[in-house]
Amino acid sequence: MKKGINCVSISYDEWRIYGTVWNYCDYTGLLENLLEDNKVILGGDILLYDENRELTSSGCGWYYQGESVLDSNIEAQKYLSSIEKWSSKETLYISIIIKGESTKK
Repeated sequence: MKKGINCVSISYDEWRIYGTVWNYCDYTGLLENLLEDNKVILGGDILLYDENRELTSSGCGWYYQGESVLDSNIEAQKYLSSIEKWSSKETLYISIIIKGESTKK
């Protein structure tokens, strides 16, 4: 059963980045949903607020080069769980890149 996870925003104008932004604290449910949907996670970035209160990249992130839905999810879990201590000190957000589906004709 999918968990109800809400995105923070999908507006570039609001966040100054492309894609969907998620609360770090929701990453386990988000990864469960992506695994259930058979999505390959290519990587992601850790975002936080800068001194101007604008959401920006922290310079930290991860990537996955492969085709396995399960392995990509495990890599994301490993990375995101490794920054748990950091997240207890600062409010973090994540942006995840999903492999697009190819269209065959």
